[in-house]
Amino acid sequence: MSAAPNPAYALANRSKGVSGRGLQDPGGVSRTYDMNDRFLLPVALRGHECGPGDADGQDETQFLGKQVELICLLLRRAHHLRGCGRETPVADLIVSCIVNLLEALELNSPDETEIGLARLQQIIDLAFTGGPWKAASG
Repeated sequence: MSAAPNPAYALANRSKGVSGRGLQDPGGVSRTYDMNDRFLLPVALRGHECGPGDADGQDETQFLGKQVELICLLLRRAHHLRGCGRETPVADLIVSCIVNLLEALELNSPDETEIGLARLQQIIDLAFTGGPWKAASG
């Protein structure tokens, strides 16, 4: 996992100020970022930037509430897609969301990506050991 992002990724601006480590935006221009000012988004999310909420002002309960909102949005969207004939809408949406989150992790904090992936694998192994998916996957 390299520290330099793929130029196909979108650069999302949180504010005009920049500081931090140098990266390249999609136009090939070298820029700097700080997680509080700028962040990179996966290509699948390009053009959908709507600006972050005030994460700095949230306490743990408020942040967990945002996670519940995300889950509700995914499940409502899955219900809509199921009505349109999609066979596995919940799995499709949750997996795509996880992939986008992991890509954002790699783009913005490559030094933490391996740790995050290892933790996720441990959690999956512990939480789903012996579950129905385990038997189906071998």
